[in-house]
Amino acid sequence: MKVGFPRWAKIIAVVVVVVILLIGVGLLGLGWYVKNQMLDSGGPLLEAQAAYDVRHYRIDVEVKPESKTIEGRTTATVETVAPLAQFEINLDDRLTVAQVDVDGVVAEYEHDDGLIRVSLEPAWGAPERHSVKITYGGQPKVALKPPWIDGFVWSETPSGAPWVGVTGQGDGGDNWWPCKDHPSDEPDEGIDITLTVPYDLVGLSNGCKTAERDNGDGTITTEWHVSYPINNYLVTLNIAPYVPIEEPYHGIDGTLELVQTYDATEYVDDALRLVRNNIFIGGFLATMALLLFLRSLRTIGIIAIAIPISVLGSIIVLVAVGRSVNIVSLAGMAFAVGMVVDNAIVVIENVFRHLEMGGKTVRQATLDATREVGGAVLASTLPTLVVFFPILI
Repeated sequence: MKVGFPRWAKIIAVVVVVVILLIGVGLLGLGWYVKNQMLDSGGPLLEAQAAYDVRHYRIDVEVKPESKTIEGRTTATVETVAPLAQFEINLDDRLTVAQVDVDGVVAEYEHDDGLIRVSLEPAWGAPERHSVKITYGGQPKVALKPPWIDGFVWSETPSGAPWVGVTGQGDGGDNWWPCKDHPSDEPDEGIDITLTVPYDLVGLSNGCKTAERDNGDGTITTEWHVSYPINNYLVTLNIAPYVPIEEPYHGIDGTLELVQTYDATEYVDDALRLVRNNIFIGGFLATMALLLFLRSLRTIGIIAIAIPISVLGSIIVLVAVGRSVNIVSLAGMAFAVGMVVDNAIVVIENVFRHLEMGGKTVRQATLDATREVGGAVLASTLPTLVVFFPILI
């Protein structure tokens, strides 16, 4: 006798399959979108880039928060280590190159696939020292989720003033200035940065501040000098109505004076507050979701108690090993909240199974059930511990 499925079961199955397909397509689309928001950085060194060594960068950039654009000139001073007929340097395609000068002479170039290719006539020999100035501008890449997905951050202070920053740890510095985007080559003679911003804002960059001038056109320019080799992805800028905090420190012999140019604790406090709130919100939402599906206040109470106990235990361990409660450790705790909930559900379900078998007290059922699934819970937890263990070392 052939038994068919009820019509309602078939409808539910079709709906489930469609939902799964839609979720799959959505995840694929999201993955494609996120991948296209990330620039390639590092990797195998291009042959043309292996033929020269960067000695110095000079970055002149003007940031315009109102239009969310930048205009800049970057001069790369290089020394060849092998003959070179084409100079190559990286810059995101979102920015437009206006002109390239080689040793003060306008040169022909191509800009595509994140690479500027400059024809050298005559070709360079080795060893030789040359300079390449690139004039560019446009709307730079906007950070989708800094600092994991890099770019410019166009934000505002509580008063509504522009608050601008940029990250490049994943993309490399070429998401906002032309550079040899490879960690193997740092400018041996450092970097000089000239940053121009609206007059009512303060621009900060790497190194020591060497000069400041009012341009008389509603903008102000500050100059910064980095005397040591620095990787391109660490070159950055910050723009906001910062207020300098200065306090003389005379030292033991009365000759030392340190000047604090700005206070970054506000950003750290905001980041810590965000992660801490996520922990509380995540724990509350997890508890509500469990209440909706399990519909047992006693069960939910056990799980809800397990969350703060586990977090408290994590803090005790951090203090015991001499580590501070920082953004990374708080993020790990937030991630672990979900794992604690999963493990608690597994153990509680097994305890109920033992109680339903009969002949056991609550205490004995709890001990037997925990012992039975303890190995599986430990096996599922250890990979996460292994991932975060290097942070504690």
